[in-house]
Amino acid sequence: MAEIRKDPLIKLTKPCTLKDDFPVPTYEEWLAVVEPFLKGVPFEKKLCTPTYEGITLKPLYIRADRDSVPSDMYPGGDDGLRGNSAAVHVGKPWIVNQELPFALAEDFNKALLNDLQKGQTGVTLKLDTATRLGQDADFAKTEDVGDEGLSISGLRSLERALNSVELPAVDLSIDGGFSALPFLAVFKAYLDKKDIDPTALHGSVNQDPFAFLAGKGFLPVNTETVFDEIAETITWLDGTLPGLKGLGISTLPYHNAGAHVVQELAWMLSTLVEWINRLGERDITPEHIVHHLRITMGVGPFFFMEIARFRAARVLVRKVLEAYGLKDAARQITWHARPSRTNQTLYDPYVNILRTTTEAFSAILGGVDSLHTNAFHEAAVDEPTAFARRVARNIQIILREECHLDRLIDPAGGSYFVEALTQQVAEDAWTSFQKTEEQGGLLKALESGWIHDEISAVRQSREKDYRKRKQVLVGINMYADIKQKKLDAVPVDRKAIQETRAQYLKTFRVSLGQKENQVVMRHLENLSRNKQKLETAVQAVLAGATLGEISRSLRLSAGEGVSISPLLPYRAAEIFEHFRDRGWQAEKTERGRPKIILVNMGPPGQHKVRSEFSRGFLEPGGFEILDTPAQSTPEDAARIAHESGAFAVVLCSTDETYPEIVPAFIKKLEDLQSPLKVIVAGRPRESMEMLEKAGVYRFLYLGADAVDMYEDLWKTAGGEAHA
Repeated sequence: MAEIRKDPLIKLTKPCTLKDDFPVPTYEEWLAVVEPFLKGVPFEKKLCTPTYEGITLKPLYIRADRDSVPSDMYPGGDDGLRGNSAAVHVGKPWIVNQELPFALAEDFNKALLNDLQKGQTGVTLKLDTATRLGQDADFAKTEDVGDEGLSISGLRSLERALNSVELPAVDLSIDGGFSALPFLAVFKAYLDKKDIDPTALHGSVNQDPFAFLAGKGFLPVNTETVFDEIAETITWLDGTLPGLKGLGISTLPYHNAGAHVVQELAWMLSTLVEWINRLGERDITPEHIVHHLRITMGVGPFFFMEIARFRAARVLVRKVLEAYGLKDAARQITWHARPSRTNQTLYDPYVNILRTTTEAFSAILGGVDSLHTNAFHEAAVDEPTAFARRVARNIQIILREECHLDRLIDPAGGSYFVEALTQQVAEDAWTSFQKTEEQGGLLKALESGWIHDEISAVRQSREKDYRKRKQVLVGINMYADIKQKKLDAVPVDRKAIQETRAQYLKTFRVSLGQKENQVVMRHLENLSRNKQKLETAVQAVLAGATLGEISRSLRLSAGEGVSISPLLPYRAAEIFEHFRDRGWQAEKTERGRPKIILVNMGPPGQHKVRSEFSRGFLEPGGFEILDTPAQSTPEDAARIAHESGAFAVVLCSTDETYPEIVPAFIKKLEDLQSPLKVIVAGRPRESMEMLEKAGVYRFLYLGADAVDMYEDLWKTAGGEAHA
C-alpha cells in the first residue's frame, strides 16, 4: 500500500479578514460602553489613577497618546529616548555589578572571587564611611568602621581585598564618597606595586559630594576644597587611568528617603548643573564632565513608571547639555541602577526576591548599563550570605539567559502607555528641576531643608496609603502569614571590626623603620605644596603612608565643612512589623497572642466576604484570629464569643441585618457580663449612629487606617503589658 504523505503546511483557503471581522473600536465607542457601569460616578474618579508624582494614569491609552509625543522613534535616535545606541543590550549585555558590603578585606576577597566565578561581571569597591572620609580605622569613630563596606587604611588592606582579582577583565566601580582623591592614591600605589597596566582598566570612580551630604548630613571640608580635589582627580585620571570615569551622580539618598521618580530626576539634573558650573570655574569643560559621568538611580516597584524613569532621564540630560552647547555628548554617560530599599521587609523576606526581580526587569527595559540586585535579607544583615548573594545575582542571570532581555531592543518603545507616561514624567521633572533652581540650586535646597520638606510630603502620602492598604506590601499589610518568622538582624560588630583593623595598623606602623618613616614624612610634607598632589600621594603610599595620613596632609588648610539634617532612610514595612514583633513577644508569654474572634452570622453568602476581609485586615497586627461556625441567632453567637477567651469580637454579616443582630448580640454580652469589645465588619452608613449607641466599639471597613486600629486594639488587649 502506497504511503500517503501529508502537506505539513496549513493553507488558508481565502484571504485573511481578521481585521474586518474584529474592527477596532474608537475611544468614544469604548467610553459609551463603559460609562453605564460607573453608575453615575465620574469617570476621572472611578477609572483614573493618581500617582505620587502627581500624574494621573488613564485606564486606556490609544495611538493618539503616542502620536502626540514629539520624539525620534528609532532606537539610538538623537533624543536618546530609546537608548544611547541602536543595539542597546544586543551584543553588549548590562554589567552584573553586585555590591559586596564586607568590612574586612579577607571576607570581601573571598566573596568576590566566589561571585566572579558564578556570574558577576563587575567589581564594586564599596567603602565604609571612615575610608570615604579619608580616616584610618584606628582613629575613626567606631560606628564608621565597616558600616557600609570595606575598611581600607593602606596598601596592604587593599592588596588583601583584591588578591587574585584580574582587574582588567572586569568593569570596576569605586565608591569614592565626596572626594576619591586620597583613596585613589592608595589604589594607584596598588597598581604600581602589582605591575598592573593602568590603561587596561575600565569602569568608574564615583564621587558625589551632594549625595554624601544628603545621606550623611555633613561634608568634613568646605565645598571649595572638595571641588578642587575633584577637578584634580578627573584631570589626573585622563592621563593615568583613562578607562575610568571620575564623576558620579547618585539619587539613592533621595530615593531611599522616599522621594518619587519626578523628584529624583529633577535633583539629578540639578546635580549635573552644579557639576558643570562649579567645575567650569576650575577650567573643566562640560564635554570633559560628560565624558566622566556615571549616573546611579534607584528603582521602585511601579513597573511602567520605572521604565519611563530611565527613558525620560536620557531625554532630560540631553536637554540640559544642549543648553550648554553639547548636542550628542550624552551618549557617553553610563547609567547604573539599584532596586529600592524602601519596600524591603523583614517578615516574609522571600517576597523581597520578587520585588527585586520586577524592579531589575524594569531597569533593564529602561536601558541601564549596569545593575545591582538586592539580597533578600538586605534589610536585616550588614554582610549578605553566600546563598542570598547567589539568589540576587541569579535574578540578573535568569533575566539575561532565560528571559533573553539582552536580545531585545527597547521592547517598551512604541507602547501608547509607556510613551505617554515617559513624556509626562519628563515634563514634570523639568518643572520640578526649575523649582529646585529657583531655590538657588541643589546645595541651597539641601541646606534650607526644602528638599527634606518635599520628600516628607511624599512619605506621608505613601504611609497614609499603606496604613489604609491602598498600597500593598505583600506579607506585611496584606496576605500576612502570622506564623512567618522575622529575619534575625545580623549587624556587623563595629567594635570588633575596629579592633581587628587597629591591630593590623599597629603591626604595620611598627614594621616601618626610621628611614622609611623619614621618607614617608618627606612625601607628606610635599603634599600640601606640590601641584601634582596625586602622584606625590602615590609615592607616599608606596613608602608606607596610610590613607588617613594622606588625607590629613592634603587638607591641612581646608575650610570648615557643611552640615545639614541628613535624609533618613525610609522603609515602609516598619510601621507594620512593629505589631508583628509584639505578637511574637506575646506568644512567648502564658497569655499568648491577643485573640480576636470572628462571629459569622447566617449563610456563607451573608458573611463570607466580610469574614475573610476581617481576617486579612487584623492578622498583620499580630493578633490571633479565631473562627466560628456560622451562627443563626445573636444570643448563641454572643455565648460562643464570650467563652472563646478573646478580648474582641468582629461581627460579620450584611448592612441590612446589622440593625437586628447587633443590639441583641451586645445585650446578650451584657447579660453575660462579658468585657468583649464589639467590632462590626463593614460601614453601614444608615445605621452606624444607632449601632454606636448600642455599644459598637469600632467598624472595620475598606479604607480604614490599619495602624490606628492595631494601636487601639493592642491598648484594649493590655498594651505592652500583654506581651
